[in-house]
Amino acid sequence: MLLSMVDENTGPPVSMGRTVGAAGSYDSYFNIVFLSTQHFKKQVSLVVEPYWTAPNVFAFSLGFSWLVFLWKQYLMYRQYRVYVVNEFIPSDIGNLMEQKYFAKARSYRIDLTRFAFVHDTFSRVLTTIILTLNFGPKLWNYCGDLVTSAGYSRKNELLRTALFVLIGSVVSILISLPWDLYATFKIEEKHGFNNMTLRFYVWDKIKKFVVTQLITLPVVCGMVYIVKIGGDNFFVYLWAFMFIVTCVIMTIYPDLIAPLFDKFSPLPKGQLRSKIEALAKSLNYPLTKLYVVEHSKRSAHSNAYLYGMFNSKKIVLFDTLLKGSNEKTAQREEPTDSNAAEPFRIEDQEEKQEYGEDRIKFRRRNIDSSEEKGDDSKNCTDDEILAILCHEFGHWKMWHVAKRFTILHIHMLISFIIFASLYRNTVVYEAFGYFGEMPVLIGMLLILEYIFSPYNVVMDFLMTYYSRKQEFEADDFARKMHCASYLRQALINLNKDNLGFPLNDPLYSAWHHSHPPLQERIQALGKNE
Repeated sequence: MLLSMVDENTGPPVSMGRTVGAAGSYDSYFNIVFLSTQHFKKQVSLVVEPYWTAPNVFAFSLGFSWLVFLWKQYLMYRQYRVYVVNEFIPSDIGNLMEQKYFAKARSYRIDLTRFAFVHDTFSRVLTTIILTLNFGPKLWNYCGDLVTSAGYSRKNELLRTALFVLIGSVVSILISLPWDLYATFKIEEKHGFNNMTLRFYVWDKIKKFVVTQLITLPVVCGMVYIVKIGGDNFFVYLWAFMFIVTCVIMTIYPDLIAPLFDKFSPLPKGQLRSKIEALAKSLNYPLTKLYVVEHSKRSAHSNAYLYGMFNSKKIVLFDTLLKGSNEKTAQREEPTDSNAAEPFRIEDQEEKQEYGEDRIKFRRRNIDSSEEKGDDSKNCTDDEILAILCHEFGHWKMWHVAKRFTILHIHMLISFIIFASLYRNTVVYEAFGYFGEMPVLIGMLLILEYIFSPYNVVMDFLMTYYSRKQEFEADDFARKMHCASYLRQALINLNKDNLGFPLNDPLYSAWHHSHPPLQERIQALGKNE
């Protein structure tokens, strides 16, 4: 069927029913997207135009940001009441945590929430002052003065943009520094998590700032340049540019950037390494490197993750996850039930075909989530670490990262299309005090952060829900690998080690938790095997 689209401002129809050269195909595609964007813009303008004034845009943007802030404060208050009211662990979850750890977690979360109340309020008031008093336009004009004093044209937008980002980053760090110092050296240290010295902290901040600017400045200037020269279809080129940037950063960050901040060492040869390599092989996971990151210099929090693209995959374990694991494993009793299902292997024939034929056998031990542990019992046993990795392998097997990556870039393309429809509109800039100029970066910040904020709020909530769904799916993958008992105990250990509070307000959890609460995950894993 021959389809054609005609617009009085764009010339002859664009045919979609015939085969043309590669260049013609791309031009047709771009024109179709452009015409759709123009049509969308016209339809929206008919509804919005009577209300599209600078005062209204500013009032809506500021009002909506305050509405979201008050909603989040309300949710945080609901969760705070959960902490305050529950002084003792309920009997129905007594198997998840002992009372002394419950009390420690409660105290930690109360301190964090009180801090968040004050910090978030300060940030919202400060942002309101900055917007109301036009500090953004003043900084942009100051950057123009600096460019002029250096002998360059005031119209050199790339140079002004770089200065705006650099100065804005410095100001942002100086404002947030006292809060971060208090959170790190007061709250985190009080509850036994902070392991940084002040010298380490300062040096770490300096390195982060330098690396961030080395990445951010070229990327931002590249985005501005593309918008300036890209014509009506610039949003397609801008999206392609950001797609490439994202892939490059994902590739180089683990090997080139992350080691600048933490020490990565190969996991020593031994029983744990052999088991991990065998487990990866059984699932056809293309493991190339297995690292331990020295996170203990920074914090006592623990974690594990997979990374890498295509056939070059790596595994990283926090050293805080490993300490004492071998000793604890050695203290466990050997299995007495010879008929118990072997962990870390697939029994179902269809699942074997999907996840790989090879089987990996590890000794079986009976785990009960109510198992007693000593006061200094932190971190996980070898089999619990393997169960955690089974969960991570589940994310990989079910393409969770790829799906989220796809959603991210669809969202990014939509954002750029909306930006393309609005960034030449003077009302957007005048609403926030920018008169006579329409800088690309400023327009992008205003449109995507403020005018586009209702869409962002909805997307954030949906992505939080989707993330929880993926976590349940990864847990179920581990269950199918017959390590539900190990994963259950690992989750309990990690929750205890990180002072996670086992009770949650349902509204707060639904809005904020990208990972399901501990109770829900334990229930989903079912009874002990």
